[in-house]
Amino acid sequence: MEIGRKRHVGVFTFPFASHPSLLLTVVRRLASTAPTVVFSFFTTRKFNRALFANGGSDNILPYDISDGLPKDFVVGKQHEDINFFLPVAEEEFKKGVQAAEKDVGMKISCLVVDAFLWFSGDVAEEMNIPWVAFWTAGACSLSAHFYTDLLRQKYGSSGPNDEIANLIPGLSTVRLGDIPSGIITGDLESPFATMPHKMAGSITRATAVLINSFQELDADMTKNLSSIFKNFLNIGPFNLISKQPSKLDESSCIPCLPPGFLERTTSNGLGKVVSWAPQVQVLEHLAIGVFATHSGWNSLLESIAAGVPMICRPFYGDQPLNSWMIERVWGIGVRIEGGKFTKDGTCSALELVLSSSSSLSKGLKERIEGLKDLAHKAVGSNGSSMQNFKTLVDVVTGATL
Repeated sequence: MEIGRKRHVGVFTFPFASHPSLLLTVVRRLASTAPTVVFSFFTTRKFNRALFANGGSDNILPYDISDGLPKDFVVGKQHEDINFFLPVAEEEFKKGVQAAEKDVGMKISCLVVDAFLWFSGDVAEEMNIPWVAFWTAGACSLSAHFYTDLLRQKYGSSGPNDEIANLIPGLSTVRLGDIPSGIITGDLESPFATMPHKMAGSITRATAVLINSFQELDADMTKNLSSIFKNFLNIGPFNLISKQPSKLDESSCIPCLPPGFLERTTSNGLGKVVSWAPQVQVLEHLAIGVFATHSGWNSLLESIAAGVPMICRPFYGDQPLNSWMIERVWGIGVRIEGGKFTKDGTCSALELVLSSSSSLSKGLKERIEGLKDLAHKAVGSNGSSMQNFKTLVDVVTGATL
């Protein structure tokens, strides 16, 4: 054990999409605040190579775990790779813990995990240590997943256009079709249905539950979830606290554009296509009047932090519910008509959001400017997110135990 290290924390990631990088954002903040704590960060070799390409830090140690994929695996069906990972995940993390404890020379005393990894609670209990669950999306989707059984019981036979009222605390109404797939609609036996359902059954045992948000955004939901979880902590928005490094277009997806796309979008001088764009900086530019978005949670927070209204075109997961919140609850954007970008639908949405003569446009701008102010105050020195982060540090370092 190196001199000065007083505590050892294990970090379990869900090695898909942006999950590992978001959890690493939390860990880097913790590691900077608590330099005598060493964090063993477990994810797949693919993610460790990308996340630590420029090196790590003295108290964040990356460890590779297997993704469970057979040799020469080629992605076929959606989420097929998740089906290979889940059966080996728990054992892989346990093996990683053994290796890290041997290397560090100190037992792991706390687990910080992606909430999707429902079995982490059992692992923590076996180790007799506290655990912290990180939910990468917002309070609205966490609430929807937590009340899965109630939603299925009450509305299992309802249609997607039906609106449900006063069932999710803090959300007066919501369209059934906007609830994340796998809760009521879709394949209820898929990985993306069983993971959060199992999570909802175990997460109340967590010592703390974290989300990348600020509590003033969803005050009623925060109040309800705080009554359910031991420590429900809004510690964001991350984009206002931790600036992410630039990434190039590693997938080279731009040269795969449809024939004629560049010519059509750039010939009149009104369009520009680049291989990579710094989204946060673009949104903060004074020339930006609206953000056309898929309604992903991180993009939503970045738009709020910049005070830019949204035009929403959701695809899957929590995006339809986020779009509902944007349009019907917070009133800071509109959903594209018909669910797809068409010339008429896009022009209509732009007119609603940008027209100087539109009362809706004025209301959208006023409301999102109000939320922008609250977001910036939340991450200020005495803001709610900063106070919640201090509570998290106490939990992880053992100060509250």
